[in-house]
Amino acid sequence: MPLEAFSRISGCRSVASNVSVGFVDAEGLGDRDITYDSRLVSPVLLASKVVIFNWKDSLQADRILNLLAVLAKAAQNVELAEGETRKVFGHLHIIFRDWNFVNTSAAEVHDTLFKKEKGVSKEISNRNLARLELVEAFDSINIWLFPLPVSSTAQLSEKIRFEQLQPSFQSKLRDFRTRVSEQLQDPMLFNQQPLTGHTLAEMMPLFAESLNDNRVIMPESIYSSMRRAEGKKMQQTAEQ
Repeated sequence: MPLEAFSRISGCRSVASNVSVGFVDAEGLGDRDITYDSRLVSPVLLASKVVIFNWKDSLQADRILNLLAVLAKAAQNVELAEGETRKVFGHLHIIFRDWNFVNTSAAEVHDTLFKKEKGVSKEISNRNLARLELVEAFDSINIWLFPLPVSSTAQLSEKIRFEQLQPSFQSKLRDFRTRVSEQLQDPMLFNQQPLTGHTLAEMMPLFAESLNDNRVIMPESIYSSMRRAEGKKMQQTAEQ
């Protein structure tokens, strides 16, 4: 859907842009190991300007980081060109649903999740490594503490309209939509070039080929292959 239409839902400020946005549910089945899941999700992450991680439970840093480790591992499947310093993936939004811990800020939750732990155990070392890899992989990491959407849990079984949501939930949802819309204003880049639908269709088979051969994804190399294939196709068309 057009970003401009997406941005103004629920009465939010409209973002002027000719960008179109799509949505992908990348939830894994959990029946394979982290290496398989990370390779499976790598192309989706490379094509996504915004990644949303939903969490409907209390703040359990170990469990959350274990799940986010799939994203950290996915970054290892991508190799940027020499001298390129940009982040591999876009913006990560970690959403805590039904948050009812008063006097707790998003900044405090961010520190709990991403501040380096002290200790030498294997578990602590693995969590600290995941923290470092996530921070290095994403353009930004945003924490959202969403309250209960409605005052009565009985309403959750019904189809709820926006105006039926609690004011605090409405406000948080508007803030979230505005932030995401601002981040989506500029298209995702692939090898420093805007990622269009045409480019996406061309590069996915090359992503799959690299991953099936157990090779890392090299955006610069894949982009060059795409351009060579396009040039060859144009030449063949001209010779016909």
